[in-house]
Amino acid sequence: MATLTEQMQIVRREIAYRRRLYPRWVADKKLSQKEADYQIEVMECVLSTLQAVLDFERGFITKNKKLFE
Repeated sequence: MATLTEQMQIVRREIAYRRRLYPRWVADKKLSQKEADYQIEVMECVLSTLQAVLDFERGFITKNKKLFE
């Protein structure tokens, strides 16, 4: 199973890919600008959620080090 950090790297790469590809798709009428913006926004939300989970895990482990010794 992929770690949270690995998942975040993949999502970042996907966002960058969409930012490069979607303008062409919008110009070619394959995708509306509204839909392109929405899909990128959703992927950015996914990235934020993964970051929040990672931050929570790190904080939990830091506060409860004895549980992991």
